[in-house]
Order: sequence, then C-alpha cells, then structure tokens
Amino acid sequence: HARTHAHTSSLVMGNGAYLLGMFSSLLVVYIAFRAYHYIPLDPQTLELPAPPTEPAPNNYLSRYGYRVLSARLYGPEAFAVGPDGWTYTGERDGRISRFRTDNLEGGVELVARTGDVVAQCGATTAEHICGRPLGLAFDQSGALIVADAYKGLLSVNVASGAVTVLSTEAGGVKYNFANAVAIDDNGMIYLTDSSQRFQRRLVPLEMIEASATGRVIKYDPTTKTATVLADNLPFPNGLALSHDGKELLVCLTSRMKIVALDLATLAVRDFAVNLPGPPDNIDRRPNSTSFWLGMSFRRRPDGLSKLDLLAHRPLLRSAAAFFFEPVMFLTVLGDRYGVVGELDSSGTLVRTLEEPSGVYSYLSGVMESPDGFLYIGSFKNPYVVKVPLPGKHGYEI
Repeated sequence: HARTHAHTSSLVMGNGAYLLGMFSSLLVVYIAFRAYHYIPLDPQTLELPAPPTEPAPNNYLSRYGYRVLSARLYGPEAFAVGPDGWTYTGERDGRISRFRTDNLEGGVELVARTGDVVAQCGATTAEHICGRPLGLAFDQSGALIVADAYKGLLSVNVASGAVTVLSTEAGGVKYNFANAVAIDDNGMIYLTDSSQRFQRRLVPLEMIEASATGRVIKYDPTTKTATVLADNLPFPNGLALSHDGKELLVCLTSRMKIVALDLATLAVRDFAVNLPGPPDNIDRRPNSTSFWLGMSFRRRPDGLSKLDLLAHRPLLRSAAAFFFEPVMFLTVLGDRYGVVGELDSSGTLVRTLEEPSGVYSYLSGVMESPDGFLYIGSFKNPYVVKVPLPGKHGYEI
C-alpha cells in the first residue's frame, strides 16, 4: 500500500508539473503574441466627477421599447429622413440602407455601398475595405451627405446609388476617423474627425487612452475646401447645430460631456457636463428647442462603473489594453445598460429613458417620428429600438 500511495503521489505530482509546464508555455506564447500585436498607449488620467443621480434611473425602455427591423439592419448608427419620406442609415458592412417608419413590414432597401464588397464585410477587421458609414444628413439639393469612418466625407445620390467623395483631408492632414455630420442653413457641412491616433475599428483604444487628437471640420461645397475649426479635442463624436444656428454642439465621448463651438469666434464652452454615460450621437428634436442624446451605456450612480473606477488608473487601463483584444474593451469598460436622454437648450438633462438589464445597450442615434415614436440606433446592434415618446399614446416614465 505504501508503494501504491507513493506511486500515485508521484503520478499526481508529475501530472501537476506537466500541466504547470504547459500552462507556463501557453502563457509565454500568449504574452509574446500580445506583445507582437500591442499598440503602445499613453493613457491619460481622467478625473471624472461622481456620476449624476438625476434624472433618477428608470426602466422606460425596458417596459415600452421593442425591436424592429431585427436582423435586417446591422449597426444602424444614425438616421436621416429624406425629402422622399424614407429614413436612411449606415450599416457596419458598408451599406447605406433605407426604410419607412410608416411601413416597417416593407423591410429595408439597399441604397448604396461606400466601399468594396468582400466576404468579410460586416467584420470589424474589414471596415477599412468595405467602409463604415456613420453620420448622415441631407443637403439642400437632396443629396445624402455621409461621414464614412474610412472613406471620408461623401455625397450619395439616393436615386442612383452613386457615391462621390467630397473631402478626405483638412489642413493637410487626412481624416483618420470621420464620424458625424451636420449641415447649416447656408449649406456648410460640419464633420468630426474623432481621432488622429486610432481608426474606428480600434475605437476602444481611444477610450482606453483618452487622448485629445480629434478635430471639427467645416467643408464648403461651393469652394470645395475643408477648414479645421477646432483641434486637440478628446474623442469628438456626435454633432448638432444649436437651434439658432450660431453654435455647433460636439459630444466629447471620453469626457462624458458636450461642448458648444461658437461658429463666429470659434470659442469653445461647456454645454452639458458630467453626463450619465458616454455621449455618442446628438439629434435635434423636431418642433422643439431640445435635443435627443444617445449614450453607449449608463454610469452607475454609486460610482462603481468600470469606466469610473478605471478613469484615474491609467496603468490599469494600459494593462487591459495589453492583455485583451480591443473588441473586448466594450465589455471591459462598459456596463450593459441602455440609456438615451433629452437635453434642453441650456444643456440640462431633463429626462432619460433607460433599460437597466442591458437588453438594449450601445445606443447611438435617436430619431423622433411625427407620429410620436422614437427610433433608436446602435453602432453595434442588429436592430432598431422603437419606443413611444413619453406623454404620447398614453405612456409615461
């Protein structure tokens, strides 16, 4: 029995040593692999204020929101309603598509593609080939103006599907991450170039590093010239003109705030600060002086959101960037908690519509239809969230 016990112990110890050796070898290989693919970062220390507790959290989206056009649209980031009554959006495989809110059963129509068509379209790693249309707006001639993250500022003939490149650089610097567009009453086009460090497919690294290399561009379609209005901005994302047309509201995603850029003086001031989540798209409400704001997720009011905990710990964020693939950082940084909000003309967040369980998260553009419904897009989800506007159809928060 003693010899059997000794033999068994020897086998256990031998197997344990073997497994430990295998694990060590795999760890060395993984670390070498990550070191080879690692992009050096310089994470900034962020001193974010404690998350706001007002407006009070709610579950309005959970109770009354539902999916439409599921598996027919993939990553519908933003919306623009055309003169023809169709609603247009860009998808993650490079398609620009359209649908009618008064006939959702009619499905989705392909309008154009901003890039090439390859088998990998739809995958993040193929975005630079297939294109990734993000912000869009119609100009006064009826052309659809599109910011494609990789292809630049584009004009799309929605009747023929023809795509024309308007601009790919400003100030002698190419756009690295074209993102949102807005058009004023004089036809001037405004564009965010979100980062000179990272393209859209590496956007989690932009959140990890929290650098300030983004720009706001003005494009004049008459002279065909692009001018830099503001630079050294931290992740400028969504855009909207103020209702008097004098300022441009710019979402600064990594800073949880929105700034206002004076179009006459180019002075920048805070408009909405310490938002409950990273602001993505901002959209003017029709027949109102307020705005809809889509946020990627909600920061926990108790301050225990991963984003808040890591904000002032740049070394931990850098370590996360080393050990994890960028596509995993949405999980590493964000809490799955859907939220959109309404900002008044002074930048006060007057109400939020929330989905605490995270069924609807990663929200971006918000479109309000004339019949009292909101259509909420996402840079990630394969559907649109439809929800009745609070106060309409008998629904209240």
